[in-house]
Amino acid sequence: MNRRRLMTIWQVAFALAVIAVASPKASAQLNNCTVSGVVDLKASATAVLGQCTPTTSIDPSTQGVTLTVDGLDGLSVTFAAGSFTKTWFGGYVAHETTPTKAGILLQPLKGGHLAYSAAIEGVASNSTSVTVSLSIGEQTGSAAGKALVFP
Repeated sequence: MNRRRLMTIWQVAFALAVIAVASPKASAQLNNCTVSGVVDLKASATAVLGQCTPTTSIDPSTQGVTLTVDGLDGLSVTFAAGSFTKTWFGGYVAHETTPTKAGILLQPLKGGHLAYSAAIEGVASNSTSVTVSLSIGEQTGSAAGKALVFP
């Protein structure tokens, strides 16, 4: 390969690298989300749990967390950044009392995965399906799954 052609290839490669660095990145997502739910109609309470894979690191001390559960009249609970307490196992736990009583646990797992579980008092649906949207900072993910309903 002649020197001139090699130089052109390096110039193109450099230009592509500059474009890749300068281009805005796609928004970070919570990938591969799963969800399961348990509904207790008598106690008027719902619990959801699942896991997802963040594309960037999470830090609830500086990032707000919003949990939306469809099937519960679109109930959405926001846990403010900094409202989380670190657990002994490296997870984060928080509770909120408005619009309803709710608690959430975020537990980092091996391989960059994140488990979550949340309990919500005062709302219950007799639907056997549940859809959850979870936002942590700028990352958002959602999943649909089954719910066990206890009368």
